[in-house]
Amino acid sequence: MKKILFGNLSILFALVLGLILGFLNNDFIYQVATFTTTIFIKLLKLIGIPIVFLSLVSNIAGMKSLKELKILGRKIFSYAILTTIIAASVALILFLIIKPSHANNIQNIPIENSASYLSFLIEAVPDNFLKAFVNNNVIAVAFLGILMGLAILFLPKENKNTLHHFFSSFFLAFLKITKFIIALMPIGIMAFVCIFIKEISQNTQNLKDLILYTTCVVGANLIQGFLILPLFLKFKKISPIKTFKSMSPCTNYRFFHKIFECSSSNLHKMFRR
Repeated sequence: MKKILFGNLSILFALVLGLILGFLNNDFIYQVATFTTTIFIKLLKLIGIPIVFLSLVSNIAGMKSLKELKILGRKIFSYAILTTIIAASVALILFLIIKPSHANNIQNIPIENSASYLSFLIEAVPDNFLKAFVNNNVIAVAFLGILMGLAILFLPKENKNTLHHFFSSFFLAFLKITKFIIALMPIGIMAFVCIFIKEISQNTQNLKDLILYTTCVVGANLIQGFLILPLFLKFKKISPIKTFKSMSPCTNYRFFHKIFECSSSNLHKMFRR
């Protein structure tokens, strides 16, 4: 509990300091903030793809039989489909209520021909093992993780235990790196807020749309995280508080990953539409 409180206070302090530095409108501070956010984005991308692969391999390889994998896979698939439909519905309702973008802006956006579902499935199957990691193709990496995990599951017991121990240890090592990055996250938040304030101060034309858009995104996530998911846990007779404490490191990582994805160059694109 003390760690969570200390972490929240450090994040709050970073937000306030970032606001102050942003309003100073100093070019040197802005350059340092841009450099810092770039480093954090690279670090987050560095660990994101390997964690997906290693978590799938280590968990599937650690199962006792294919029957156990089928039961777990069926539950995960049904839960993922249901929560995705609910999340999309909540986001759509908020979008229609808040209307973060004007109709004229939507009409002026060029619409590209979207690929078919079959082509999407084809792209999910990589033709090169390393290429999936280099291109940051999460679906392809997940496919490789499942494939590798299944292969290990059917190996002789001695080989299975060796590889399971190897990938599990590798996965734990990446989790340690993740914890280290999360510990330094307040520095990145401070830099991001500084860039954000400077961008707003230089271009206030789209500020209203940005506020509405942020309200829509944050509102949908809050409803999903603090209302929908706790109701699912309560239905399964699981304590939401204990679950939230256990998954808080992962939640912080995903949340701040999304924040840094919107920083720097993405903010420039948004303000120069």
